[in-house]
Amino acid sequence: MQARLVSKSPAVLTIRTSVETRAITSEWRAVIDARIFDLKEDPRPSEDGACLEILAEA
Repeated sequence: MQARLVSKSPAVLTIRTSVETRAITSEWRAVIDARIFDLKEDPRPSEDGACLEILAEA
């Protein structure tokens, strides 16, 4: 409910696994199409292990 009051929306970002993407932490931010996402957790492997999923808030 608080997310709607401050107009923030949760999202799950999915990225391919690589040496560089495994270095991402929850302290980072992501910028996609001029939208800034605050990462809320460290990346976790997807079910198939080929991607990483990150909980973020825009």
